[in-house]
Amino acid sequence: MFLKTAVLIGAAFFISIPTQAQHYPQCTRTLEGLTRQLTDQYDERRAGVGITNGNAMMQLFTSPKGSWTLVLTFPGGPSCIAGAGENWRRLKLKSVKPKGTGS
Repeated sequence: MFLKTAVLIGAAFFISIPTQAQHYPQCTRTLEGLTRQLTDQYDERRAGVGITNGNAMMQLFTSPKGSWTLVLTFPGGPSCIAGAGENWRRLKLKSVKPKGTGS
């Protein structure tokens, strides 16, 4: 649930930015090549995926060591590194539903 929330917050941030590949400086890779690089060099694996309002696919890659990379893939176009960092932590979420309310 936290991952879903984090991805939605990230999507909201990137929706406010025009979703055209030219606005991202690192948009020269194919998704396959970028995924391979993130796996081989940083031990990052896909942890979440979503579609932006501009129909770009947004993927979050994370590693056990805490590095993370946010990748946007545009329809018919390149994959772009939209953000990256360290100290990613997956949090346990508590249900917001009161106990005893069923599903």
